[in-house]
Amino acid sequence: MTKEFKGQSGKRIVINIASFKESAQLKACIAKELLTQNIDLGNADSLAGLKDELNNSVPKLLNTAKNLLLSCEVSEEFNKALFNCLQHCTYDNIKVDERLFDDVPEAREDYYTIVFECIKENILPFFKGLLSKLKTLNPTKD
Repeated sequence: MTKEFKGQSGKRIVINIASFKESAQLKACIAKELLTQNIDLGNADSLAGLKDELNNSVPKLLNTAKNLLLSCEVSEEFNKALFNCLQHCTYDNIKVDERLFDDVPEAREDYYTIVFECIKENILPFFKGLLSKLKTLNPTKD
């Protein structure tokens, strides 16, 4: 899978999916950081209940997202897994690695866009399958 778009800088960014092993390692690092957030699903006893809990807890959800972002930001293990996935991507036809952000300082403007798109492309397929399975275990009407 490949995703191509222009960053805020106007440069062409290409996000390529990493190997299964690299993507799975990134997923595991994010899961590890999620566990540190002590996420409380409340009394949600169905997927519909969980959806209601999340809708009623937007400030709490935003705070958890902020904490997760910061937790990942300082994790060496996460950053190593992230850059293993990023090495399959390009920025203005230059391979994305840590040197890119020194050699092309304006690429820093697109850093988080590149990171979020890389994470999304590499771990979302895992969670789509998981959510599909969870729905079959507890079917609800939306």
